[in-house]
Parts: sequence; C-alpha cells; structure tokens
Amino acid sequence: KKGLAVDDSTFLGCPGKLPRVFPNTQQLVTSLRLFKAWDKNWENIPGFNLSLVHRAWRSFKDFTIANHARVLVGTSLSCSEEDDDRDWNLTKQLLQMLGPDHVMGLAIGNEMELLYLKH
Repeated sequence: KKGLAVDDSTFLGCPGKLPRVFPNTQQLVTSLRLFKAWDKNWENIPGFNLSLVHRAWRSFKDFTIANHARVLVGTSLSCSEEDDDRDWNLTKQLLQMLGPDHVMGLAIGNEMELLYLKH
C-alpha cells in the first residue's frame, strides 16, 4: 500500500489535486498523513476565512472516499491552552467529517521532546 504526507500548502490550497495513484505506479494512494487540520497562522493569509478550511476539508474527504483512503490526522500541542483547545475542536470536526472508515489514527503533538524549548 502506498501513502502520501500532505503538506500544509497542498492541504489548504489544492487538496483536490492530490495524485490518485502513487507516482510511477498504478497503485491507488490509500494512506495519507495530515499534519494538522488547522493552523492559526493561516489566518494571516490575505483573504482568509474559515470557509476556506471547510472547503479544503470537504475536498480532502472526497479524495478519501474516491480512493478508499485512510488518514493519520495530526493535532498540535503547544504552550498555549487557548490555541490547543481551538486546534483540538477543529481537529474533532475534521475527524467527524471524515468518519471512522477513513481515519487510520490520531497523532498528538509533534517533536514533543522540543516543547520545553518554546518557553
């Protein structure tokens, strides 16, 4: 089985253009790694509004259905409880939208061993 890690720019800007088959093969992409469902820095993008994120989520879900794909969804942990709560609530919304048939698992935090350096 082949999979792809979906970077933030692709996820927000063009999730409908993910390759359906793994490059140089005819194998469907059936596993995806999504690093986060939300990033507060996206709010700094000119013309940004939350409907862009929801549109990206719907397009991403359409891909998972078409490819019978499953997603490892990431969620952030930081030093800001407010940011973490917002991220977690949005991550839960995405997980519910994808549904259990398309969720492989949940990855909590990234490089947690370095979190203490952000104080």
